[in-house]
Amino acid sequence: MTLRPEFFRLVSYPSSGHQAYQFPVVLLVFASCVSAAVVPEPALQIFLGTTPDTLLRNLKVNRPPALNEQAKAQVIRCLPRDGEVTKLSDSERKKLASLEPVLRLHGRDAVYVVKVVEVPAAVIALHERSVLLISASGLALWNAQELQALAAHEIAHEYTWEQYQLARSRKESPAMQQLELYSDGIAILTLAQIGVDPSALTSALKKGIRYNRSHLGFARNEDQYPDFKRRQRFHRAIIEWMSVSSTKRNESEQVVSRSAWQASAH
Repeated sequence: MTLRPEFFRLVSYPSSGHQAYQFPVVLLVFASCVSAAVVPEPALQIFLGTTPDTLLRNLKVNRPPALNEQAKAQVIRCLPRDGEVTKLSDSERKKLASLEPVLRLHGRDAVYVVKVVEVPAAVIALHERSVLLISASGLALWNAQELQALAAHEIAHEYTWEQYQLARSRKESPAMQQLELYSDGIAILTLAQIGVDPSALTSALKKGIRYNRSHLGFARNEDQYPDFKRRQRFHRAIIEWMSVSSTKRNESEQVVSRSAWQASAH
């Protein structure tokens, strides 16, 4: 299928001359970085200042309202007519079906339209808070758990949508990087909630980096995204935070259970 020029905007890859689809993409990059012990991540402090259960409750309470059907229909009508992949294999359809628990957890199972598009890069992105776009190459590259991880990251952007758009319009790379890390944290928490190994996000990013770098070279807006090592370190910190929180909760429940048993024995 030949892709029309409208699909190529926003992110360009100088080695190929192509530009990616016009939507915010999860850009996957490698680079060196300084130690988190030297430069603490503000996004990480948001998680460390609460518990997973409390954060999930807050997300539910503060979930942004979905676009109404009329607005969503308009968004879909404005998508390019050419470039959508409609002939999918059974395994590809199975991967897409695996997104259901991720969407349901965030109340988006009846909101998002999922489309597969033919673009050069391995990408997944949320377009106008209503269409989850997945490149055919990305669908082939990632396994179901990795696809769930990246979809969860994109859904997380909805919680900071206005902040992200403002930072992007002002070209505030540090702010955009922190919002990307925050979305990574929400994605990891989401994976844990649906029983998927949280490390799937890290492996998905790593695969995407290698694919895009080898096929397309360096993207022109890589400064808007944290480098891979920084994200990997952030992921480990979030996973540790969840583990510590779970241990403390279990210990607290054991104390309560012992107290209740002792009280009933008297």
